[in-house]
Amino acid sequence: MRLLQAIPALPVRDIEKSAQFYRDQLDFEIAYQERGFAIVRRDSVEIHIWAANDETWRNRSGSSPVVSVLHPRGVMHPNGQLEDKPWGTPEFAVRDLDNNLITFYEWRRR
Repeated sequence: MRLLQAIPALPVRDIEKSAQFYRDQLDFEIAYQERGFAIVRRDSVEIHIWAANDETWRNRSGSSPVVSVLHPRGVMHPNGQLEDKPWGTPEFAVRDLDNNLITFYEWRRR
């Protein structure tokens, strides 16, 4: 069986602010939003965000889940500058309002 797509579910402190971040900074549309949950979408990429009321969901290192999505626009993490990786993809990283790291890349066929 081959996996073709993933839909990450990211914990956030404030659904409304986080949905606006994805919309305003990364050009996602808010496809659905209710108290405690939202879906943001851009092209064929969908991210689910859910309200985390405390920090128990974080792993021991204190980091957040990492997500890869395609074709970003505009916002870069200070330590995630655009660079070509050894495996052949140009990538850069951003962090959302809740410190979730999102890596944007462009897949290039060899």
